[in-house]
Amino acid sequence: MSSLRLWHGGIAAPAVAALAVVAVAAAAGKGWPMKQDNAGYLIVETPHYVVKTDLGPDAAQLIATHQETLFGELYARLAGNQAGIIQIPRASVLVVSSKEKYLSLMGSDAKGSQGQFVTDKNQLSAWGPKDDMDGLLETLRHEGTHQLVFPFLGGKCPIWLNEGLSEFFEQAQFTGGRFQVGQAPIHNVNYLKKALEEDRLIPVPKMLAIKPDEWLSLVKNQDKSAYTHYLEAWVMVHFLQEAENGKYRVPFKQYTWHLSRGRDPKEAWEAVFGADVTGFEKRLREYIKDLKPTGGLGCRTNLQFLGFILANIRSDQQPPADMATFRQWALEGRLGEWAFTASSGIKVHTTDRDVLKSLFRCPEDGSKGDATSYELFPGKPGEPPGIRCRCHAGFVLEVTYEKDDDGNLRPRTISKPASSVPPAKGGAGAATSASPPTGAKAP
Repeated sequence: MSSLRLWHGGIAAPAVAALAVVAVAAAAGKGWPMKQDNAGYLIVETPHYVVKTDLGPDAAQLIATHQETLFGELYARLAGNQAGIIQIPRASVLVVSSKEKYLSLMGSDAKGSQGQFVTDKNQLSAWGPKDDMDGLLETLRHEGTHQLVFPFLGGKCPIWLNEGLSEFFEQAQFTGGRFQVGQAPIHNVNYLKKALEEDRLIPVPKMLAIKPDEWLSLVKNQDKSAYTHYLEAWVMVHFLQEAENGKYRVPFKQYTWHLSRGRDPKEAWEAVFGADVTGFEKRLREYIKDLKPTGGLGCRTNLQFLGFILANIRSDQQPPADMATFRQWALEGRLGEWAFTASSGIKVHTTDRDVLKSLFRCPEDGSKGDATSYELFPGKPGEPPGIRCRCHAGFVLEVTYEKDDDGNLRPRTISKPASSVPPAKGGAGAATSASPPTGAKAP
């Protein structure tokens, strides 16, 4: 059996125990044991994983630390469903740089997916370029959750819950030593609100009853409703975890406990929530209607807007020398007046001072004050300066530029391991290490 994570390019957990923060070693040169096989793949071994990748040593170390931290987080949150200590066999993780290589290695069953977990092989696999590390880590969080659902929730866990939990933890914020859950990304929120308005949501009875084969068929056939299924599964779990200050966490825990004992999913649901799902569906729709995104527009959207401003500076005007100057000029209107529409559908106008000011702060910037979170770095000859964000654990986001069909510069946001980027001047904002956790014990 395999679980797939939707490839977005193909289609336009319960809190039961707190996990102690795991410190990540930052000393240069430390890392998990690593070697290279005859095919040129790097092999990194950790207590719970054997990572194999062609993305280079920085990415290999980051992936290994990320997955090991995720294992501890999920173990602490899900283990309460089973009595005693659960022994989880070490899993293999295969991460390659292209879709073509991924499909050639994983076969036709992986079609339409960004990653998958194959239960029989105890293998996580994913593909993604080395300049999309944040997207790749999201996929690995998704598949890493699938890995632990079966031992803790059992083989009768319904597909909506399996995928909903995986989406829930996929959106968790990796802080280097642990994860923060409950995030509601703006694109998820906007998509579901629009689906609600257009009456495209999947009826809850259908979500509860859908079978794994039907779900996987939607993904492989790149059905337009597949994305809706994933996001609705996500918001169902999000509702049961976050609605009304966690009001439904205990019933949700009772429901997963019944599943872990092998109870039929329909019987387990009815035992906790009742046979009539009308009330649940009504509250879920109200929740979607009122749901607010966390993290504002998001760092990628911020960088997209800021890069667009720099790419459209008048040819007779020198670009700003640093981010503080950039923000000052933007707020004073010295860079012109612009209207932007992000890929999420959000529109921003430069006359909206509060929104414009917020673009210069990363949602994951934990520093006090309102100083800009970003830095400029020299661009290629004839291009504006690039923009870099160091506020994310394990990776950095950067804006570079590329030309469209008309020869106009367009910003392109990439992400790469923090250890592959030179430290900031003066040592500030040094890249987060991807070294092994220190002082951590396997659950």
